[in-house]
Amino acid sequence: MNKAVIFDLDGTLWDSAEQVVWGWNKTFEEEGVDKRTTVGELKSLMGKPMEAIIEALVPDMEPQRRTGLLERCCRNEEARLLEKGGILFPDITRTLTMLRDEGYHLSIVSNCQDGYIETFLEHHKMQPFFDDYECPGRSGMLKAENIKLVMERNRIEKAVYVGDTQGDADACTKAGVPFIWARYGFGDVKDAQYVIDSLAELPDVVREVL
Repeated sequence: MNKAVIFDLDGTLWDSAEQVVWGWNKTFEEEGVDKRTTVGELKSLMGKPMEAIIEALVPDMEPQRRTGLLERCCRNEEARLLEKGGILFPDITRTLTMLRDEGYHLSIVSNCQDGYIETFLEHHKMQPFFDDYECPGRSGMLKAENIKLVMERNRIEKAVYVGDTQGDADACTKAGVPFIWARYGFGDVKDAQYVIDSLAELPDVVREVL
């Protein structure tokens, strides 16, 4: 039976907020936008679709201009992340190695733009651990549909999703897969059945769920 562990990215595998803030504030300055964001503000928005994030940051901006601003923010953040990387959560390499060795298919599904997951894989040399990844920027679909897409594409029969926000939990309900809450991440989740406080705890919980 093909079994998979599907990961969220921000607040689950890494913390990229500092570099993302740098990229977005650089864009705001370049474009003459009277707005500066902070790590705290951005972490509170991470996990939402990109369009929802930019709307929350500049709600009064004309939609067409906001779309163009988002594209430039994304390009600046990706360039910064390719250069600097993010902060990997402890035990990531050991945990991913253990899951791979036990035969689990590993993938990433995140509500981000096309190109963002690639910065994580490339800068931190994580490509060997992951079989697939998906995001709205590539598929045009949100998290629940992308979870199902990755499962169908790789002929996965059973999967679990690891994430840190209520949005992640809700997407799992829609996709019909169990959810493991990464409590060390950025968000809060109500009534999570499975919880980890570090990546080191994940293999034992995955074995329990799958």
